[in-house]
Amino acid sequence: MTPATRLRGRFLAFVAIIMVSAAIRPAVSGVAPVIGLIKLDIPLTAVTIGVLGLLAPVCYSLFGTISPWVASKLTLEWTLVMAMVVLAAGQVMRAVVSTDYAFIAWSFVAIGGIGIANVLLPPIIRRFFPDHFAIMTSLYSATLAIATFMPSFITPAVAEVTGWREAVGMWFILAALTLPLLLALIVRSGTSRNEINKDARKAVARKVWTSPTSWAIAGAFAISSFFAYTGMSWLPVVLTDRIGVTALEAGAITAVFGSTGLPSNLVVPLLASRLKNPAWLYLVSGAAGTTGALGILLLPGTYTLVWAFLLGLGSMIFALNLYLLNQRTKTQEGTVVLSGMAQGIGYAVSALGPLMFGVLHEITHGWDAPLLMLAAGGLGCIPIFLVLRRPTLVDAD
Repeated sequence: MTPATRLRGRFLAFVAIIMVSAAIRPAVSGVAPVIGLIKLDIPLTAVTIGVLGLLAPVCYSLFGTISPWVASKLTLEWTLVMAMVVLAAGQVMRAVVSTDYAFIAWSFVAIGGIGIANVLLPPIIRRFFPDHFAIMTSLYSATLAIATFMPSFITPAVAEVTGWREAVGMWFILAALTLPLLLALIVRSGTSRNEINKDARKAVARKVWTSPTSWAIAGAFAISSFFAYTGMSWLPVVLTDRIGVTALEAGAITAVFGSTGLPSNLVVPLLASRLKNPAWLYLVSGAAGTTGALGILLLPGTYTLVWAFLLGLGSMIFALNLYLLNQRTKTQEGTVVLSGMAQGIGYAVSALGPLMFGVLHEITHGWDAPLLMLAAGGLGCIPIFLVLRRPTLVDAD
């Protein structure tokens, strides 16, 4: 392969990675803003809406866990193509159904495609950009952040003009646009089949699943997602009930909470690549998240924007987790297995966050216990720091 051909292949891989990153969040974040309009056509109860809220972490966990096995059969690239087809089909079909069960089922399909893509992007980066882990992780995780909050503005605006079905279904276009890019990448650069050794994968899997470093990264995914999902689900409710702000004000404050995603995703991987011991960032993130939760608990109505911002920083380690998937492995096999294991376990645990927050509120009829639980989540960064401060490779001999 000539240098020019290799450069063209890397540029094509770069565009494909960014496009996939842009395609895999609107299927989740584009529904909640128009749920009121959807309920006019589809009989969604409080229970089914709650199920929809749990689909993302559950699907990320379930499909993320099986992704390494699927990739070992189809290769990374063809598995990613399959994920984009599944995502596009799920988004189209749920926009035309008329029952709550069908809407949930097709949402499950769509978000399942996202769960697969979540796991495969880090090893795809390792294959094409082994010398640029930090900058590529920064760019694609920042794209994830943009693709998470933009549908909250765009989907309702489109729904007012065309209706919710078109507004929710239109996001399939992003997934569809990735397909010619991925197919062109396969034609130009081939697939990673020759790099995936089944015996090596089994040996790597044993090392990954028994490594304290792997479990620490899985715990870090759990904590970052715990703050993100619990905050997005419950912060508006807590603000209106405990502090007495209006729904509009609660939405604005929650936007501040969510605004930390883009800058932290851009900066954290680059910062981690320059730090001798990036594990310190876990302590910073945990302290910020705990302080934000305690601020809302102890000083309600005072410096609320500050507490919301700090609470949002509790999930700033998400991009660091993605960076470490490549940084703490030495082979593509290791990255694939670690990515599936860490994200699968992390998202499964984080799915309990919003549920337990609500259960504690029901039991205590107040917000003190749930906020204390949220604050305690940041303390989990301490053992994670103690493990990850050692630069261990999970698939090392």
